[in-house]
Amino acid sequence: MFNTTPHSSIEFIPHELLFSRKPNIPYVLQRDPPEIRDNYNSCVQELQSRLQSCYEVERSKLRVKKEKSKEYYDRNTNVPFFAIGEKVLLHDEKIRRGRSAKLSQVYIDPY
Repeated sequence: MFNTTPHSSIEFIPHELLFSRKPNIPYVLQRDPPEIRDNYNSCVQELQSRLQSCYEVERSKLRVKKEKSKEYYDRNTNVPFFAIGEKVLLHDEKIRRGRSAKLSQVYIDPY
C-alpha cells in the first residue's frame, strides 16, 4: 500500500516514479483511504480499555482453573491428623557432607 499511495511531499506515487507507469492493483484497493476521525489519544484509550477487559476475562478464567485444579488435588490428598501427645518422626532435610544420602536416615528421633 505504501508504494501505491501518493507521497505527501512529491505528490506522486512511488511506484509510478520507479516504473514510469501506474500500478496494476485490484479495484477494491484503488478506493480513497477513509477519513481519519480519531486521534492518537482516543486510539490509545480504546486499545487500553480492550486490553484491560481481556485481562479481566483471563484473570477470571485463570481463577476458575486454579480452583478446579485445587479441587482435583484435594481429592487425592491425605491429610494426617495427629493427637496431642502422640509421637511422630521428623523428616530430616539437612544435607550433611561426607555422608551418603542413600545410607543416612531419612527421619530423626520421634518427637
